This record gives sequence, structure tokens and C-alpha cells, in this order.
Amino acid sequence: MSDDGELGKLNIAAFSDEKFTAQTGEADVLINPSEYKHGHVVNYTTENQASGSAGETIKFVNVASETLSFKLVFDATGVLSATNPCSDVNDRINKLKAVIYNYNGKIHSPNYLQISWGPMLFKCRLTSMDVEYTLFKPDGSPLRAKMDLGFKGFIDPVTMGLAQQKQSADLTHLRQVVAGDTLPLLCYRVYGSSAYYIEVAKYNQLISFRDIKPGDILVFPPLSNS
Repeated sequence: MSDDGELGKLNIAAFSDEKFTAQTGEADVLINPSEYKHGHVVNYTTENQASGSAGETIKFVNVASETLSFKLVFDATGVLSATNPCSDVNDRINKLKAVIYNYNGKIHSPNYLQISWGPMLFKCRLTSMDVEYTLFKPDGSPLRAKMDLGFKGFIDPVTMGLAQQKQSADLTHLRQVVAGDTLPLLCYRVYGSSAYYIEVAKYNQLISFRDIKPGDILVFPPLSNS
């Protein structure tokens, strides 16, 4: 909220690292979206059942990344935003694209993004951007455009692993190696048995089960016999 009680402008900040510590740019919108959609999906798989049995048994797989979508309006007529007009629609769109869409050569992908608006704070990556031009000057330059944006929530692997901290052997786990860790020890912590270290080494494409060092992120898949 602003000091006068009005909702502030939606802000999109760009970062060049998955920890969101190295900001490379940001963009405020001139006209806030009228609504936004925050999506949540839980994935399940269907268990095999005997032929003719009623219903079906579903088994939890994972919680998918959250999604966020909204529409922005760019208007250079002054009709929609007389207090904060847009002087050039293409210029405003290009400035926003530089933050959310353009390729960042340092990380070989578009930027990591953090969207904030009122109480909302959403760390994410851009997944879709569609621009529709709806009003033009006599020379063909756009006076108004609508932009549909879609984002997928992003959590860095270390934070994801620490946040999960599940002890069930039928879930996929992420663990960061710290000093003193061995693969058998990590398997014991995840599965309750160190016997699976060879399978985990193969799954992570390790040359040797001893080939781990502090800072490495290892994936511990569900047990095949669970």
C-alpha cells in the first residue's frame, strides 16, 4: 500500500541468480491488472486395479509449481490512465520485455523474476507472453495494447529440499551434501537404510558413490519397491 492508502503499482524485478540476490533490473506497470489468477495443481497417478472393481485408487505424485497469470494494458491515449499516461506503447512494452523476456547471456536464459503487488510476492520464471494491439495512430503506431502474461513459480533446489524434509520413502527428495556426509549415510537418513547407495549413485550419474562433495545437490528417487 502507498502512504495515502491506495494500492501501489505491480512491480516485476529481474535477477540473474536463482537465489534472487543479484538484481539486474525492474519494471513498474502504469496500469495495474484488474485481476490475476494464482494456480495450484496436485498430481496423482492411478493405481492398477482388478477388472470390474468400482472406482479407482489414486496415489500422490507431487505438488506442481504454482502458476500466476494476468493481463496488462498499455494505453497512450490518456483515457485509461490520465494521471500516469504512457507516451509510447512500443517503448513501454520493449522496456518490460527487457526485464522479463529477453535472453540474459550470463545465465543463458531469461531472468529469474520476482513479482510484488500489495501482499503478493511471487518468485518465478516467465512461461508465456502474448501481445494484442487494439488501437493505432494514422501511421500504424500502436496507441493501445493488451499483454497476457504467464509465470511458473520457482524455488531453488536447496530451498526446495529443505522445505520438503519429508521422511516417506515413496517421495522424491533433494539433499545438499555437507561436510562429513557419505552417500550411504544420506541414504539411511532418507530411506531408513544405507543399502540403496548404489542405486542412488547411478540415478545421479556418479562415477563412484564416493564422488560427492559439500555443496552438491543429490536426488533421492522413490524406492522402486515402495
